[in-house]
Amino acid sequence: MHRTQLRRLQDIGAPIGFVLGLILIAAALFVLWLRHEDVATALLALQSPDPVMIALLLGGIFINVLLTGVFFGVLLSKYGNVRMAEMIAVLSVATMLNFLPMQPGLFARLAYHKTANAIALRDSVKVQFQALGISTATSAGIIVLLIVCHILSIGIIVPIALVTAMTAAASLFLPGARHFLIATVIRLLELATWAARYFAAFTLLGLTIDIPAATALACVSMVVSLVPMFGNGMGIREWTIGALSPYLTPNQVLHGLTAEFVNRAAEIVVIAVCGLIALAWLARYRRTIAQNQSPQP
Repeated sequence: MHRTQLRRLQDIGAPIGFVLGLILIAAALFVLWLRHEDVATALLALQSPDPVMIALLLGGIFINVLLTGVFFGVLLSKYGNVRMAEMIAVLSVATMLNFLPMQPGLFARLAYHKTANAIALRDSVKVQFQALGISTATSAGIIVLLIVCHILSIGIIVPIALVTAMTAAASLFLPGARHFLIATVIRLLELATWAARYFAAFTLLGLTIDIPAATALACVSMVVSLVPMFGNGMGIREWTIGALSPYLTPNQVLHGLTAEFVNRAAEIVVIAVCGLIALAWLARYRRTIAQNQSPQP
């Protein structure tokens, strides 16, 4: 896909996604305002939050940032030389930028890889589709596993751990698919971290949620966050979690919306800090590279 075509898609899709995201966020806030008494009751738990759950939520977001960088670093390594620390920094900055209007993070990242890493635009776009495919397949597989575990009345933690270990082992014997298998393992670890975040967000509000429900919400949230036009799943993620909450947990829609807003608020803070630090690191890193490549007198 040519750069001008991508730019045209951004010019058309990004404003639409940003406006729709704002509308969905505004609608969610309006629903919470209509039921403000119930929401206030849930928020009372935040007056004396459990420090363990706070650490789990904030730490989970930070780990997600790291793992996402490693995930894309593994996939991109087929097409160019990108240091893992550099990839994590680029992803951190791109994720931060995607909260802005027009969601410039993705296209800034593609431009960076072309300029700094000599990775063709078509290869970066190919990796985006690979990431979406791996994420969707992984989430669908875990949802099937959740259903099977529910039918058999067994826990989900051990089966997921076994699937992760088997996938990692398979990467040792299937060199042709090694990149995809390693990326799948990383995505499984990300999914587990997402589940921990939802468990923490609901628990902080005094809401009941079990590990299978948190895992199911994580599966959906991971895929929704990759939906084009909606930067970091803004708006659509809140409503998806809210709508699924009555079916996966004993809670109402507004409770799911509130929990997702807690998750989102923590996410914005952590990603903003990580993004700004990563931006400063990248600037210094590129200056060092330029100095090393400049001809010596």
